[in-house]
Amino acid sequence: MIGPLLRLYPRRYRIEAGEEILAVYRESVDGARAVDRLREAADIAGHALRMRLGVTSSSTAGRLLAEAAPQVAGVAAAYCGVHLSRWYVAGALSPAFPPLDPDSWTVRLFSSALVVVGAVTALTGRWRAGVWAAVVGLAALARSPPSSAARPSVIPSSRPSWRCSRP
Repeated sequence: MIGPLLRLYPRRYRIEAGEEILAVYRESVDGARAVDRLREAADIAGHALRMRLGVTSSSTAGRLLAEAAPQVAGVAAAYCGVHLSRWYVAGALSPAFPPLDPDSWTVRLFSSALVVVGAVTALTGRWRAGVWAAVVGLAALARSPPSSAARPSVIPSSRPSWRCSRP
């Protein structure tokens, strides 16, 4: 199983460090469950692809992406937070809270909530879980059909105006 994974590494790196990678892999999966072996193989494949693409911690591209990742998570959280805020304001200002019907607007609402929770989770230290939640939410947002902007509309209220009129 490790043989094809080692071929993902650049040739020069594979010659220099291939035996060490193989030894560490064998030691780490000795007596491990199938899920753990698969996880270790995925880590090796990810590292090999980063090496092949030149996105390592010693390269400029790798450092740039490492610096940009938290900002990208913050922008995604802000965008989806605005979407959630629009829904909440529409519900707070209307006499009847907007229903959560099984339509594309509700899918976008829950996807936005998942992105916000994922980004906050990632930015507060649980990077892997947060990134998974944010990626799933963003994928659901990308797959959901566009919704009309008129959905979270505010229904005119029959409440009295609180403005004071001067005599």
